Amino acid sequence: MTDPITIYQIKVTLREIESPVWRRFQVQSYKNLHELHLTLQAVMGWTDSHLYAFTRGDLYYGIREDLEYLEAKDARTVRLDEVVHGQGARIAYEYDFGDYWLHTLVLEEILEAEPGRKYPFCLDGSRACPPEDCGGTSGYERLLEALRDPRHEDHIDMWLWAGEDFDPEAFDVDRVNRKLRQTRERVRFTQRQGQYLAYIHHFTQNNGHPPSTADMQRHFNVSRSTVSNTMTAMEMQGSIDRILYQPGTVRVLVPPEELPHLE
Repeated sequence: MTDPITIYQIKVTLREIESPVWRRFQVQSYKNLHELHLTLQAVMGWTDSHLYAFTRGDLYYGIREDLEYLEAKDARTVRLDEVVHGQGARIAYEYDFGDYWLHTLVLEEILEAEPGRKYPFCLDGSRACPPEDCGGTSGYERLLEALRDPRHEDHIDMWLWAGEDFDPEAFDVDRVNRKLRQTRERVRFTQRQGQYLAYIHHFTQNNGHPPSTADMQRHFNVSRSTVSNTMTAMEMQGSIDRILYQPGTVRVLVPPEELPHLE
């Protein structure tokens, strides 16, 4: 029997905004930080149009080739539960180094995955995300000032620029969860990786222990190096957990209901 998937309940708040913009969501603890970035983009309402970084203390996590001057760790190879653990733990998330949107993430609860629920999943939130490229917190405050006052000299221009449907007080949790569903599909494992995951899961269920490298070589009719490379890629993206060079330590971290049918 596989261990239950650990779920983090997180509250993310956009800082330095007069009326708080926040979201509460649940996400698998095994996700890497780049996947968390994609989740935050969907949860908050950003469009993933700019660079980002997570910071904790003096450590930076992001796409290394984008952040070489910061000596950042690669967010694609670092799991969420490696840097955030323990109720109340915090991490900062910076998005768009021009407008400099700074968010605080707080780990509120550590839970077990609910059967049948798809993660990530948004529970609640407040107020709309600011429009992209509006000039950061100060630019957003000027935008709101102009929108609130029909007599403001920039009212029409700002209304046209932000879009007639923009409502700073609006929040639609169902819309957020639709975006999260699209994000899940966007970061899914490849077809071949899915077959490996399904095989490992079913082998473990039937035999009480994970398959060996030789088992996978025979099943997929591939070389040892092919199995090794595929397993390494899946570990880096958070699909499996294992202790290198110790047989029988592979654990599938993807919920069984998300696995493809075994061919």
